[in-house]
Amino acid sequence: MAYAKRVQSEIMDLLKDSGDSDQDIQTTYKHSGMVVKINGFEFTLGKDYPFCKPVVSLNNKSYGYYLASPSPRINHLMTKHKIACFCCHTVLCHWSPAHRMKTIMNEHELMKDTKVQIKYLLLIGELMAKYPLLEPIRPVLLEFLGSPFVC
Repeated sequence: MAYAKRVQSEIMDLLKDSGDSDQDIQTTYKHSGMVVKINGFEFTLGKDYPFCKPVVSLNNKSYGYYLASPSPRINHLMTKHKIACFCCHTVLCHWSPAHRMKTIMNEHELMKDTKVQIKYLLLIGELMAKYPLLEPIRPVLLEFLGSPFVC
């Protein structure tokens, strides 16, 4: 049950970092390991955790669902702006015992922010295609939206 001590430590760190001691965290022990549910995430941890990666789901969908690119158009935009493929650069793809559940949760937040920025790029691209005279203000729009990308 050494992994249980590690999980307990991770949960305590999550609570400390969030500052919300009333967070709903559920742990269920099973014969093969344990399941930890927190903030919509479900981590299925084997007894060899943290030496083997957890199985992660979010809102009852596999974590891989959130990593997949929805269209070739978005793939092209990500390549153009040198945004790494989410599925190939995820923490779960490069798992090590140094990673924690919190690492995956932080990665998901970063990924959500990046997806919002990609949406901005797509919308501004459509706007520029429809109104080519607005092209000179593209950088101003991106800056206003807080986008780190330069077109």
